Amino acid sequence: MKLLPLLTVPLVCLAVLGAAGSAFGASAQPVVTDPLVTVGATAQPRAIIAGPNGEFYTANFGVPSVTAFAGDGGAIPGDSFSVPDASFSSVVRNSAGFLYAADVANGNIDVFVPGIGVGVHSVGAGHYPVAMAIAPSNTIYSVNQGSSSTVTRIAADGTGTPLYASLAPGANPKGIVTDAAGNIYTANSGDNSVSKIDTTGATPVVTYSIAGLGLGAAPDAIAIDSHGILYVANFGGDSVTAIDPSITTGSAIVATFPLGAGAKPSGLVVDSHDNVFVADSGTASISEIAAGSINTADVVHTYTAAGAKPWALTVSSDNRLLVADTTLGTVSALDLSTVVTTTTLGSLTVGTPFTGSLAATGLGAVVFTSTNAPSWLTVTRDGQLSGTPPTAGTFSFAVTARTPNGVSAAQTVTYTVAAAATTGTPTPTPTPTATTSGTTIGSGGGTGGAGSASGNGGTSTGSNSSRTLASTGADASRAVAFGGGALALLAAGGAVMALRRRRHSA
Repeated sequence: MKLLPLLTVPLVCLAVLGAAGSAFGASAQPVVTDPLVTVGATAQPRAIIAGPNGEFYTANFGVPSVTAFAGDGGAIPGDSFSVPDASFSSVVRNSAGFLYAADVANGNIDVFVPGIGVGVHSVGAGHYPVAMAIAPSNTIYSVNQGSSSTVTRIAADGTGTPLYASLAPGANPKGIVTDAAGNIYTANSGDNSVSKIDTTGATPVVTYSIAGLGLGAAPDAIAIDSHGILYVANFGGDSVTAIDPSITTGSAIVATFPLGAGAKPSGLVVDSHDNVFVADSGTASISEIAAGSINTADVVHTYTAAGAKPWALTVSSDNRLLVADTTLGTVSALDLSTVVTTTTLGSLTVGTPFTGSLAATGLGAVVFTSTNAPSWLTVTRDGQLSGTPPTAGTFSFAVTARTPNGVSAAQTVTYTVAAAATTGTPTPTPTPTATTSGTTIGSGGGTGGAGSASGNGGTSTGSNSSRTLASTGADASRAVAFGGGALALLAAGGAVMALRRRRHSA
């Protein structure tokens, strides 16, 4: 089953988030393992249940077996079993680890004791168990189709009553669930109703039947939340109905949630936060209804799977939604846990504006909060970060994220702020003096006029300036520096020698 984000259906904000989720629109990144296991296309898994340590079990209709898997998807052969010619449509597990599987083909409930083997409870001729539920007392109940609509009971000690209770003729029950007190509720596909069976007395009593699901609703599965609200998947009506069984006068129907034309919901499960997940076998998608919602618009079509037929759901002990696909013969996992994945903001600089964002994994709209973020940093509910750090150093703060499926553990986010870059004081540029052409000879020790010199001597810029005379063919390290006064003396000596030569020639 290939789970993909359903981009063609607009996501409606879940009521549990209120205005914040719709205003900001941030979404957690779902973590999907698809498939987690491949049971086999011919297996046709019709039911899936979770064990206490991450393990799970599939009841296979096409291959006569119940298959056990570890949380990582590895097979557990010692906890799996098969029965020749069986067609299993349901499975439950008691607190001792015994597995009970409904064999709809042969009218039996087979019990498997790990390390011992398989025993058989016969439901009775003409009665075919299609779904089972287990009460807190470890009592097993099944609803049976066939010549009449009945309920079978197997006590915790293994003793069974083949026909424990009878429903109205034509009820054709397909789903069953028990409440905290051990009472039974059945979803009746034949007459579009839900029945309650009181099990507290010496004999069971069908106390009432809730109608009003709608003509052609054909309820197929039923679940119950922690407040005792029932949810019924209407296979024929493409909807889910919420029922409050404590209402005995007037309508007990709280709300009916439309799933879209052709949804054909075949299974549903309630998670630990009372969110309801629905397997839409007709549209190959998974829907979610927010906990406690009565707004019929509060349905999110979370994932679709082209060419698949998701049929049954369970929530594992490690908080993953496990989806059994009866066409592809696979089990896929969607992690419901909310986890903040941002651990660092990287490097920041004092005085430089910073922007960033937080991220989380999980399912649905997400709201971020932090109780100890620095005063300069703004953290919005959709995880946007902004501000200008004032101080250098390494710091941290804690962030939590909330989705409809739970609140994350606090995640420490660290960041390092570098000091702002510094620049040195520039050296002032001297004001240039005016220059005249020609060569000026100053008097010894006096101030000569500004001028220029060409050749190896360089350029003169004033009195007493030092210059290095370049040498040709000599060691450059022996170049001699002369002051301006010495140059004047050399020039005066040259003039005296020229006068003497003129007199001598006269």
